[in-house]
Amino acid sequence: SSGINAEWPLRPGFLIIFGMPGKKHEDEPTRALKAADNIMKDFHTKNLEASIGITTGRAFCGIIGHPQRHEYGVIGKSVNLAARLMSNYPKRIACDDTTRTLSNLDPQDFLKLSYIKMKGVPSNNVHYEYKIDRRKDRLFSTFIPPQQIEDDGGKIIGRVEEMKIFEQELTRLIEQPKEDPPGM
Repeated sequence: SSGINAEWPLRPGFLIIFGMPGKKHEDEPTRALKAADNIMKDFHTKNLEASIGITTGRAFCGIIGHPQRHEYGVIGKSVNLAARLMSNYPKRIACDDTTRTLSNLDPQDFLKLSYIKMKGVPSNNVHYEYKIDRRKDRLFSTFIPPQQIEDDGGKIIGRVEEMKIFEQELTRLIEQPKEDPPGM
């Protein structure tokens, strides 16, 4: 599965997963990169900064924790790497080589990032920044908006209630005074 990870402890964030059990697409890496680009553009229009890490790999998706305090979560090496990419390459869309390769997007849309030592990440891993070429003839040529993706059971990505919550949280973040993270 492909996913977008957000930094939790110091700053507000979101964890977005593509390819959850039951609803998968062959182009999940492409969908994740295009969604990240849309998020980044939307944040810029609101004068907000975003750091996004995208990886492709296996992860455990399910209930985690004691029955009295459990939650649905996603854990695994690919989730950890997405968090590290987001933290170590701020204000950009960073992805692993697997995501870049499987996306089948134009190689010119990716810039190789300089090596940064990260805990639990082998030194031979190569990471990229996704920077889509904004020429009008190429803009989102392979992207299908979620509202148009349909399955036998109807729309698979409607998420009206979830989008309302997301927009409320985003509005709250915009209106909230900026504070330095602890230790700054």
